[in-house]
Amino acid sequence: MNDSPRVSVVIPTYNRPEELREAVTSVFAQSFQDFEVVVTVDGGGSASAAALKAFPQERLRVLTPQSQLGNAEARNHAIRAASGELIALLDDDDLWKPEKLKKQVALYDAVGEPRLIVSCPFEVRSEAEHLLWPQRRPEPDEPVSEYIFCRHRSVAVEGAVQTSTLLAAKALFDDVPFDKNLPRMVDLDWLLRAAEAGAPLAFTEGDEALSVYAVDDSRVRVSHQARWQWEREFARERRHLFTDRSYAAFMLTSCSLAASRSNDPGAFLPLLATALREGRPSMAELAFHMANTALPLPLKRRLAALLARKKPA
Repeated sequence: MNDSPRVSVVIPTYNRPEELREAVTSVFAQSFQDFEVVVTVDGGGSASAAALKAFPQERLRVLTPQSQLGNAEARNHAIRAASGELIALLDDDDLWKPEKLKKQVALYDAVGEPRLIVSCPFEVRSEAEHLLWPQRRPEPDEPVSEYIFCRHRSVAVEGAVQTSTLLAAKALFDDVPFDKNLPRMVDLDWLLRAAEAGAPLAFTEGDEALSVYAVDDSRVRVSHQARWQWEREFARERRHLFTDRSYAAFMLTSCSLAASRSNDPGAFLPLLATALREGRPSMAELAFHMANTALPLPLKRRLAALLARKKPA
């Protein structure tokens, strides 16, 4: 094990040994090699441990908690054990392209801001399609919440940050740990709280995807069982982390999608009223909410894929 690797790659895993093996393989294929890998095996221990035996053990630490921690605390557990100056997050079913760490560390060093969060373009890969996100970078001084949630130019997703694209200082993760009590939206919550703590967000140059976000349609359908009321309360409890613009956008996009996926047409008016009364929605977000309610789900998916392929000029 290196005494002080520059980067600690943190991977929580739960009973996905084959995907874990592919994820770790993509780490060891990096052109930047000053790293260690810290894996928290949070279930399915024997198969996951066997999947890791093929990798250099001196650069790999495998943590096996006595009880199941959940995804957020499994990350915290690995981060606490990490010895690198920087933490790079990777989900066990995602992949990195070989230049990912090299380009992110170079940007972190060039900016010289200790609390900088570095992200990168990523490929959304499913059985049906491959998309490149985000469609745009943050504007100067744009609040992180507005970058992630607001839609200015079209009803399609514009800004996006995905877990496996994130690199930041261990000190930032120590100061702003993941909320172990959240059942979902853990990463978005962390980004909002990190931004409140003064952490700026930057992206690597160019449109090349440096990370691959694997979308398993069957798992997505399970996650969509979340009701829109939970998401609305999530935002209300964190109202101070949103601007008026991003709060309205969250109601009319994220909450609206949750309502649509759970086939709850009764959400249309409450979400619209909340956005208008407590926020400042754009015409694009109002149009999205109305179309999301009116159109059948298969058509919405086809339209979303079409819009995502068209980058705004």
